[in-house]
Amino acid sequence: IAHELVYRSASRAEVPPLVRCAHASFGLYRGQLLASYGTAATKTGETLACGLPFASSVVGDIGTQLANSPAGVCITDTRPETLDGAARQLAEKAFAPGVATQARRLAESWYDLGPAITAYDAIYRAMPKRHGAESSLADTTWPPPPEAAVQAANA
Repeated sequence: IAHELVYRSASRAEVPPLVRCAHASFGLYRGQLLASYGTAATKTGETLACGLPFASSVVGDIGTQLANSPAGVCITDTRPETLDGAARQLAEKAFAPGVATQARRLAESWYDLGPAITAYDAIYRAMPKRHGAESSLADTTWPPPPEAAVQAANA
């Protein structure tokens, strides 16, 4: 690719200075079986919130978050040609106009605590007050539907 790609592990102390000089970030997760929602790696939200586009293995709900996003790339496997293609897509997105705003909006649409608290509150309020009591759990808007996240990122 035309731009330099630095691949390395980093300690917690090293992350802030590395993020400050980055144009984009990768998250590769191997050998993990995660539930379908609410398991996106913390790095996804942190990176997007910093205004950086993000490429990630498809674990948990990351695929839903990044699919069709102007600030994200889904990595379906670790074959060299797949990783090369993802790096190229990520480099293009990193230098696209408005990507920082789109990345931040995507992070806000998925990680904003206000809607999450409201959704959890509705779930807990709908639970039976005592063991064996009747309950009807109300539908919540969390996580946001995939199209809403993409629309927020494109806005």
